[in-house]
Amino acid sequence: MSGLNRTHITRIMKDLVEFYRETSKQIFLVTEDTDITKIHAIILGPEGTPYESGYFYFLLTIPSDYPLKPPKVKFMTTGGNKVRFNPNLYSCGKVCLSILGTWSGPKWTAAQTLFTTLLSIQSLMNEKPYHNEPGHEEKSNRKRHKSDVSQKVQNYNDVIAFETMRVAVIGMLDENSTDTRNMPEMLKNIIVAHFKTNYEYYERTVRSRLHMDHKAMENPHEMWSGLRNGNKLFQYKDLLNKLHALKTRYDIVCDINDDNYKSSTAKPRAGTSSMSSTAPAAEAPKLKTIDVPPNDPLIRGYYDLINRTTGGLTITDFRPDNRKNDDYVTGNDVDWYYDESQSLDEYEEDIDDDDDKEVVILDKSSDDDNSNNISKTIDQ
Repeated sequence: MSGLNRTHITRIMKDLVEFYRETSKQIFLVTEDTDITKIHAIILGPEGTPYESGYFYFLLTIPSDYPLKPPKVKFMTTGGNKVRFNPNLYSCGKVCLSILGTWSGPKWTAAQTLFTTLLSIQSLMNEKPYHNEPGHEEKSNRKRHKSDVSQKVQNYNDVIAFETMRVAVIGMLDENSTDTRNMPEMLKNIIVAHFKTNYEYYERTVRSRLHMDHKAMENPHEMWSGLRNGNKLFQYKDLLNKLHALKTRYDIVCDINDDNYKSSTAKPRAGTSSMSSTAPAAEAPKLKTIDVPPNDPLIRGYYDLINRTTGGLTITDFRPDNRKNDDYVTGNDVDWYYDESQSLDEYEEDIDDDDDKEVVILDKSSDDDNSNNISKTIDQ
């Protein structure tokens, strides 16, 4: 974190306030305990896509010239660098996005924030990721045989939907997963809470695809998902067994009766196999996740963080290890946090022109032992 000046830190804090005020139920974000330039985020796969309700983990690193330059973003949900979930989300962790400077198109501007960056990443997880690849855009495919393209889109969705359940759900709950090795405990708790709340959704989803078990994956672009073996098979029965193991591990009470399912020839949902139109399929009624209640013990800490941040951002939440616990930061006590030798003359923000806007936040001028009184806040 060395090398950042007052302007940089203030801007990051303002981004955090903006994000937490959104109270997103699809994107969750925490900084490292001692370094706010290291930011961990979970994006829930959007509904109606093959990524639906997967837990996609990203690590953002804020450079010293932020916000003139974008954060560095690494995709962490890769099954140990083996699965490429999207033409723009590589198995090595690379995220191809123009605002990040990793692809052609609209460039980064200082108007972008952490929240808009994560929304842009989430937008990559759309209903037809096949078209994300240059040369395979939906418009350019209109000249090709429509049914052939539609089949390729569906085949790719089938693969992504399977890998989402295998890697981005079950894999993210694996205690031995390398993908979550450095994930903050607060985010791990959010994943567990969401999974427990929505266990029925996950099991019903897997059961609805059991007819695909041991059928060959027909991936039109094997390199996209990291599949090097053309003979790879769907393993939904194995996923069901792993879900049952997680159910036992987390003491989840949920009885799903197989009699509730019936054969169906209905049009498949996004991410399910096109083969379901010709093969018996278990139809899961109204498969949809629900939000975790804010009072859930596993995520209470996260909502406490939101309340502290939006009610008055306290820099002591990001205090380096060498700072004593009984030291509190005020607007006149920030030298330990900023390196004023690193200037950013090009970047000017309203907060620099308005003397009424304070940067930081805790008042230690009072002799009162209650050191948690917040006297100043960042003006949004």
